[in-house]
Amino acid sequence: MYKLLIVDDEPIIADSLQLLFNSIESLHLEVFAVYNAYEAIAVLKKEQIDIVLTDIQMPGMDGIELHKKICEEWKQCKTVFLTGFNDFSYAQQILRNGGSVDYVLKNEDDDVILEAVQKAINLKELENQEKARKIQNEEKVNRALPILQREFFNHLIYHPNKEVEQSKLQELEVPIYGGRPFFIALGRIYTDGNQELDINILNDYIKIKLEDSYQMFHFNYQNSKSMYLFQPKAWKDDFDACAQMDSYTEQLMKIIEKFTLSFYLYAEPITWERIHYCFYELNKKLFNSPVNVRVTLVEKEDRSEWKQTIISKEEYIVQLQTDLEVGNKNHFFELSSRIFERLIEQGNQKACEYIMVLTNIVVQYLNKYNLYHEVHLNFDDILYYSNPVNSSILEAYFYLSEKIERVFQGNKHNQEDASTLVIAKLHLYISEWLNEDLSLQTLAEYTAHSPTYLSKLYKRKTGKSLSHYITEQRMNLGKSLLINTNKKIYEIAAEIGYEQQYFIRYFKKMYGITPQQYREKAGYKLIVNQAAHN
Repeated sequence: MYKLLIVDDEPIIADSLQLLFNSIESLHLEVFAVYNAYEAIAVLKKEQIDIVLTDIQMPGMDGIELHKKICEEWKQCKTVFLTGFNDFSYAQQILRNGGSVDYVLKNEDDDVILEAVQKAINLKELENQEKARKIQNEEKVNRALPILQREFFNHLIYHPNKEVEQSKLQELEVPIYGGRPFFIALGRIYTDGNQELDINILNDYIKIKLEDSYQMFHFNYQNSKSMYLFQPKAWKDDFDACAQMDSYTEQLMKIIEKFTLSFYLYAEPITWERIHYCFYELNKKLFNSPVNVRVTLVEKEDRSEWKQTIISKEEYIVQLQTDLEVGNKNHFFELSSRIFERLIEQGNQKACEYIMVLTNIVVQYLNKYNLYHEVHLNFDDILYYSNPVNSSILEAYFYLSEKIERVFQGNKHNQEDASTLVIAKLHLYISEWLNEDLSLQTLAEYTAHSPTYLSKLYKRKTGKSLSHYITEQRMNLGKSLLINTNKKIYEIAAEIGYEQQYFIRYFKKMYGITPQQYREKAGYKLIVNQAAHN
């Protein structure tokens, strides 16, 4: 329903027009009538008038002055002029002022006046429809914006650029200046309630508290995890920014003390081309994070020491499998991330091979204990999303890491099986101490069981003797060292816990050839394969 205001200094005309419009129900109008422009302004201030039908010639403030006032303060209102003078100069002045709908003579038939008001109603309808379309479009943009932001930053994380156009940041409503470094943080909230609501409350709370000093942007990139970018508004240099960030860290610790979360902040300002590396570092910390570690500054890591550590494929597969069996999540992800970083530096082929190994480890584990339903995972999804052909190598690795973390969190079956835990604990110990005393007595003391019980338990659970498993693991490591190193036979024997003559004897018994023959045969095959490939 629209509201019509009739203004005429002749009460009989104003009242009769009011009766006319009230008698026509199809117009759906609420009609007001006043007798001068001042009364009209009073009504306009109280009611949201849509159409004003006003006389031009009135004492005091005339219709044209009233129309100017309407154009200044009630722009959404339409004006229809009513006059007893057929003077074109009036029409010219009205048209120059703008905002009017029609110009009608008082001596015209009622149909002409009704038609002029109907014209104003039609214009209001069109404006309301256009306004509704704009609101709808804005709502669509607002709903799509977080998705577009997430896609933009996912692309930056997995396909880093040296520069980001400021126009693109403005288009996505990211309040970070593209030509200046910024700080990055990742946070993970732990909640028993509405997870999305709690994350949004946290993010809004941080923004409100820090908006005077920092430009801040965040988005939820994965369930309970958020990425944050902080950029000091007053930026002199990197040193000054770091000093501000020290102060900010203290503020942040106070802000988030009411939340149960883990929050990792990279301790130095970064540029766009380093966002993928820093995101990876922080995300790795979140994987290994205990609940509620608060704010932790992550310094640039020195990898020079562990990069020199040589670990064979056979060794890390056994170690990762053992960690998964025993539920050693922290060690699993620490080892996995180090292996991945070392291999990705050697090229995409090595990293892809590792992704395949990791996929095989988790699929074997899920198959072994039939856990797909329990941890809400799908076999086909795992194979698809962990394949670097269908996504980038980093995306595949992060996907697998997330799913393996879910396995660690959701699978209670293996942890509750005490005998399985004992076997997994044994495997872990054996893999770490292959060159040491692995007698039954030593292992029994380690697991706090009697030698007889441990021997029977292992045979019942695995179908093989414990001594056979130890020999098998030592021989597997021995084969790897024979192929991948130039170590002498006696050096390899010592590394896997044997004297040279026993190593040769056991090796020949298990494989039918001596260690030296195995090395020569493997070397010949390697040469043949390389020649065929070339």
